[in-house]
Amino acid sequence: MKKLLYALFISFIVIGLASCSKDKEPIDITVEVVSEIIVSNHIEVHVVVPVEITSIDELYEIALSIASQTYEKHFEMIETNRYMMKIVLYSSSADYAIEAPSYGQILFIINDTVTSPGLTIGQNDLIFE
Repeated sequence: MKKLLYALFISFIVIGLASCSKDKEPIDITVEVVSEIIVSNHIEVHVVVPVEITSIDELYEIALSIASQTYEKHFEMIETNRYMMKIVLYSSSADYAIEAPSYGQILFIINDTVTSPGLTIGQNDLIFE
């Protein structure tokens, strides 16, 4: 009898949890890299995000994706050297033209130490209003 009650209880919990989850489908967002400058061991990327951002988490995800793609693009050049990558985000081309980063910037350190290779967040100054 106890096994039957436990089985029913677990079934109700599973059904309840399954009906509660309303996962959003991921959306592809196309951004425009308007400037990418590499000087010495510094990479600076200026990006226009022409879609409406709904949360700081969404903005952060976009910045991480840009950083990852930029890192992969220059992987052979970077090798195991230490680089700084700054990503500056704008909501429009007009903001880029007047150098007003509407979404702020985020700094990544590439290959910070031997024990910490790859991308590491150095300073997160993203803005969401």
